Amino acid sequence: MGMSDDFYRGVIVALEIITVHDDQIIFDEIAQLVGVERLVRVARRDGEMRRSGLTKYGYSHYGQRPNTASSGRKKRAAQA
Repeated sequence: MGMSDDFYRGVIVALEIITVHDDQIIFDEIAQLVGVERLVRVARRDGEMRRSGLTKYGYSHYGQRPNTASSGRKKRAAQA
């Protein structure tokens, strides 16, 4: 049984409170337990990345597709 977006919205509110208290250890534990990918997807869709602390604690890169065109150029430049 999967968790609903409402569950993740509740977790996002809890993470906001934890962020106010600046407790990254508890923040990381909760984010990992509920599933970072979907948590970030819901937060991003609802515009809650910054307020939830996901940006502050380095989770903003989750769920983003890599830019394959620019990464290919970087690889070729590094090999040259």
